[in-house]
Amino acid sequence: MKKATLISLTLFAGCIGDAALPIDSTTQLPGTKLTVDLGGPDRKKEYHYFVHLGGNQYTYRSLGTQPNNRFKPVSVESLGDGVFRIQWGKESNCPFAIIDVTNSRIVEDSNKSNPRNTPFVDIAH
Repeated sequence: MKKATLISLTLFAGCIGDAALPIDSTTQLPGTKLTVDLGGPDRKKEYHYFVHLGGNQYTYRSLGTQPNNRFKPVSVESLGDGVFRIQWGKESNCPFAIIDVTNSRIVEDSNKSNPRNTPFVDIAH
């Protein structure tokens, strides 16, 4: 039992550590209740973004390490049909995320190791 408890506490502490990242920016998607926070860097010098669906529901994804830490300005472009492209920074190689609000999916982002077209996940519980 002690081993299982230790594993549970380690996982819980890991979640708290990720959630406690310094927030670099908060962006409201126009005409929606969605908010996207960019946070980091974490202990591995990676950045993450968090999609808040209101209440305690949200999902997050790693953007990996970034060559620079200039994430401003944040731009939001409507691609139509409830799909938005968020870009952090003004260079063409800056991190980005494409979010489908209508279907509650992350279409893609600049971290090529992340799977494409994935549904939001409630990680608050």
